[in-house]
Amino acid sequence: MTGAEIQLFSYAIYEDPSILDEVNTKFLTEGALQIYNEIVNKNISEVINKVPKVNLNLTKEDILKEFQLDYIRRELINISNYIRSDLKDPEDTLEKIKIALDKISEDINAVKNERYDLMSHLTEFLENNRRDYIPFTISKIDEKLFGLLRGNIFTIGGDTGSMKTTFALWLSSRWALRGYKVLFFEKEMPVDDIVRRLININCGIKNQDLLLGLYNRETLEEKIRMIGDNLYVVPATDFNNVIDVYKIVERYKPDIFVIDFITQLDFGGETASDFNFNMMRSLNLIKLLTHRTNSLGVIISQLKKNSIETRNSKIPRLDDLEWSAALKQLSAYVLMVFYPSLYYSNVDDSLFYLVFRKLRYGQLFYYPISVDRELGFFSEIKDKETLDRAIGLFRNF
Repeated sequence: MTGAEIQLFSYAIYEDPSILDEVNTKFLTEGALQIYNEIVNKNISEVINKVPKVNLNLTKEDILKEFQLDYIRRELINISNYIRSDLKDPEDTLEKIKIALDKISEDINAVKNERYDLMSHLTEFLENNRRDYIPFTISKIDEKLFGLLRGNIFTIGGDTGSMKTTFALWLSSRWALRGYKVLFFEKEMPVDDIVRRLININCGIKNQDLLLGLYNRETLEEKIRMIGDNLYVVPATDFNNVIDVYKIVERYKPDIFVIDFITQLDFGGETASDFNFNMMRSLNLIKLLTHRTNSLGVIISQLKKNSIETRNSKIPRLDDLEWSAALKQLSAYVLMVFYPSLYYSNVDDSLFYLVFRKLRYGQLFYYPISVDRELGFFSEIKDKETLDRAIGLFRNF
């Protein structure tokens, strides 16, 4: 997305939402300049100048002492989104931001010689408004992440056979059990296989027992019903490209939508240049969609061919991702799943690693968990000695 397009969409989303539908429609077929001329009919510089700016009565130098300017801008936009939910006047919204900050802190103007810890007050404010954050559902990870912030893209990458789809289904089930509405767009696996995997995960029934009928039907139906009200699988026959995904998400407005795999979608284009342009435009549209619906967009991506085979360390890196440049740019979170037994025969086959390669809002880390491969069920490692051993073992891969 060009700088002009970014400013235009920022203007549309935060200053004049009434033009957003028209902007979305135009964006699919025309460039930023045409959109700007037909809809806004102003000089680009005027549009940029109209993008709301929040005055915190702090100098740039003061803010940089606390944390990066980009971070505070994003957090203030989150606060703005929260306050804006039942307001119509954008100018009134900006005034409400100042009021909200005054409520959670001492008078900014009264602070003179003391170092003003704005970060702690923002954190306190956001702690009281957790609805903007979706829990990862693994306690140790949520302690580090504070949750996954709506309006962002969360990319999950991994090698073929690393159980990234199974992990995404397990995570989606946990979100659904907590009351979050999840749309799971499945482009590769048949719906029957997805349903069977969900039964494995949520009911603890192995495929062989399922086929032989060795289970309690009432118990199975009860457990599936617990997630069925909130987790919807969208089969490959119902969508072909990002435009289809956009329309479905707009219609159902989920808290979370998952796309498995992003590389399986049709981006069109007769040449490589056309394909790359369409792909980047489509990914930007997914990013816009998360803002538009205040949802979390989860993208599951494969790795580039032969990206791991030719090196000693099998731990996936950020550059191993298919379309790594675009996904790095647009994703707030990038998680690489690493299943050592896929490469090493002498490793416990229940050992599974979550390796965070990009976090827009925190420090990178990795964390081992346990998996029952047959059931596709993941869990935290409770035994401290086993956990410490797994953490130490990671450095050897």
